[in-house]
Amino acid sequence: MGNHLIDDVAKALAGSMPRRQALKLITGGLSAGILGFLGVRAASAAKCASNQTACGYGCCNNDTQVCLNGNKCCEKGSTVCKGSCCPPGSTCVSDGCCPPSRVVCFNKCCAPGEICKDGWCKPGSPSPS
Repeated sequence: MGNHLIDDVAKALAGSMPRRQALKLITGGLSAGILGFLGVRAASAAKCASNQTACGYGCCNNDTQVCLNGNKCCEKGSTVCKGSCCPPGSTCVSDGCCPPSRVVCFNKCCAPGEICKDGWCKPGSPSPS
């Protein structure tokens, strides 16, 4: 049954094109799609200045940035969280970067003015020490 499906698809796509050529086009397209899905990319063509580092498809300024995960220029001291650069001092939580001015509560960033109580972000002020 599988061979008939391939033949039918090849015939439909090929028109006057030979089946072998149509199948090559189909398998080439499928291979490219799979490799793209898996994150395989062509080598970066970035040509960077002497004070820069190639990073993905661009260049990072060596004085102020670092290349994180091989593809993202971030401020020095940053971390990558959910595809974004977290500024230095921030914490990566389930919903992204949590700045140091906010409270982290069980992997969630509480809103300004909230505290972590019983595992939940709740309105209030921190207890006096």
